[in-house]
Amino acid sequence: MGLVDEAIAEFQLAAKDESRLLECASMLGICFVEKGMPKLAVKWFEKGLATPGRTDDEYKGIRYDLGDALEQAEEVEQALARFEEVYGQDASFRDVAERIERLRQRVRQRGARR
Repeated sequence: MGLVDEAIAEFQLAAKDESRLLECASMLGICFVEKGMPKLAVKWFEKGLATPGRTDDEYKGIRYDLGDALEQAEEVEQALARFEEVYGQDASFRDVAERIERLRQRVRQRGARR
């Protein structure tokens, strides 16, 4: 299981190359989600999204993964916003419509408890 830690170290090193930052940030986020560290994943996904000069399609997957990490970090409203951005770009992307509905239900439930 130490392979994830080795991968993290390699992706961190490779991320110093600006031309590889988006891909490395995405992979680092995935690695941190796998390790149960969604807040670190969020930081890397956001860093990837801040990488300039890419197309909307290149950002779409990382935006979805950011939504997933935010949901795991219990940042429900922020996760919903990221999934809605993906939906606005491509309504058929992965299971984004289902994720939005599930998160909206969670937001409504939270509001009802307050």
